[in-house]
Amino acid sequence: MKGQASIELVGIIGIALLLATPFVVEAQDSMIDLAISSEDANFQAEINELGQTVDQVSKSGEKSKQSINFQVPGNIETVYSMDQALIFTQARGEQRKNFSRSFDTEINSTDIPTDQGIYQLNIEYSNETAHIYPE
Repeated sequence: MKGQASIELVGIIGIALLLATPFVVEAQDSMIDLAISSEDANFQAEINELGQTVDQVSKSGEKSKQSINFQVPGNIETVYSMDQALIFTQARGEQRKNFSRSFDTEINSTDIPTDQGIYQLNIEYSNETAHIYPE
């Protein structure tokens, strides 16, 4: 009798685990999505801080300059400026995600690093353009 009870208990536990598996997998996926969303929000906040600094420097006039620390996440493929916007493209497997910020002035940002790390960026305003470059 004890042997049969043990087998039945193992069977019940096995069925319970089998039924719980989809919920565990879904919870894990949700945690991964939450982590990615948090990283996205942090990077967008970095870009917004850069944007505020660019706007502040451009309003200060010609030859004004300021530096900030800027954290670049992993998998950034390209950084490019288009008129009054700065666009970062991040690889996510076969998908791409763009992070962007528009500015009140023209910008030149050909040298912003794409490798993961923390960089000191200089923002200098001259000739009606904000120049962004690493230290």
